[in-house]
Amino acid sequence: MPEDISVIGFDGIELADYYNPKLTTIKQPARELAIRGVEILFNFIDFHAGSIHETVSVDLITGESVKKISERRRRMRSSGVLMHLSSLPSPYGIGTMGKQAKQFVDFLEKAGQTYWQMLPICPTSYGDSPYQSPSGFAGNPYFIDLDILCTKKLLKKSECKSYQWNEKDDTVDYALLYKNRYDLLRKAKVRFFENVPQEYGQFCEKEADWLDDFALFMALKEAHNGAQWSEWERPLKFREAEAIAKAKDTYADEIDFWKMLQYLFFEQWCELKNYANERGIRIIGDVPIYVAGDSVDVWTNPSQFYLDENLEPIDVAGCPPDAFSADGQLWGNPLFRWDVMREDGYSWWTMRLRKMSTLYDVIRIDHFRGFDSIMQFRAKIPRQETVCGETVREWNCSVRWKKNWENRILSSRIWDF
Repeated sequence: MPEDISVIGFDGIELADYYNPKLTTIKQPARELAIRGVEILFNFIDFHAGSIHETVSVDLITGESVKKISERRRRMRSSGVLMHLSSLPSPYGIGTMGKQAKQFVDFLEKAGQTYWQMLPICPTSYGDSPYQSPSGFAGNPYFIDLDILCTKKLLKKSECKSYQWNEKDDTVDYALLYKNRYDLLRKAKVRFFENVPQEYGQFCEKEADWLDDFALFMALKEAHNGAQWSEWERPLKFREAEAIAKAKDTYADEIDFWKMLQYLFFEQWCELKNYANERGIRIIGDVPIYVAGDSVDVWTNPSQFYLDENLEPIDVAGCPPDAFSADGQLWGNPLFRWDVMREDGYSWWTMRLRKMSTLYDVIRIDHFRGFDSIMQFRAKIPRQETVCGETVREWNCSVRWKKNWENRILSSRIWDF
């Protein structure tokens, strides 16, 4: 766990600092956020080597500067570069976490930079956008470096070069990637399971909270030719116990494939992040506020989203009018049921941010404004009929987060909006 983990809101407004793992007291002031004059009070807890102190005291100070923050940040300004992994050069169609990524870290170090900011590293689906991902927890298999797999004897160079990856060196052809990358990675699967690393079982056990459902979800999508889960047969759509048990048995081999991909992804990600941190480069990760409707997150947690009795979206998300769009934007993501989430202590959000805090040094929440105001659209009405729809306050209530990590409640705080 890095010494200081930050959470950043929209437009780079820093909302909180986790600093100094030896302290159990953090003084954090209220920060005025320029959204309808809303003042947000945060309560954060102190991390040390991945564990959490049993007792945490927090002082909330309004109208003053942060008293205990990183000395480095008080002494100097920091800067960095925003560049997604996909933009790195590669002979295999898209940037990866291999040699070129480390060379970019070296460049940042020589240039006196502190941050490497990325877009979401989660898998892409229809539309090829990381903001419409089938999982809020998984990593994108496209970013697995093939040369590293060759050094581990999971692939051969000749196999990697036998596929066409793009028609132009300066563009990413996602259609070709989708067609060829997984076909190649299935060759790696055969060799991987001939000599399974001991760490693989440990990884699957540690990440089981999200990994098991994700692997099953992707196996079922493959079995349904990529169809959305809302179009699957009713027993699977509604996750009936007998149907789920049968699917786990039927598609066990495919489930193993998706678990292996996640193991390989996070193995390479941790190596890259450690390489960056050792050279003083901190990773800013992007966490989209919403998840895709066709995602394992919605499929496994339908009650936490605005869905009807047939599990179809009632209302979907968008962006209120602003300087970039006079009419607002229709995104189509299902909306959260904050009332239901409150009942289980916001366990999904807690698990999600906890996971992201292990991946990044700094967390940027994309469209943080969505915690205050949203543009709410009826799911089945064309956009042109709803562009004047009402801007609603989705969080016009007190929100209580219970930190129930490591099987004990450690801290809780009301977020007043």
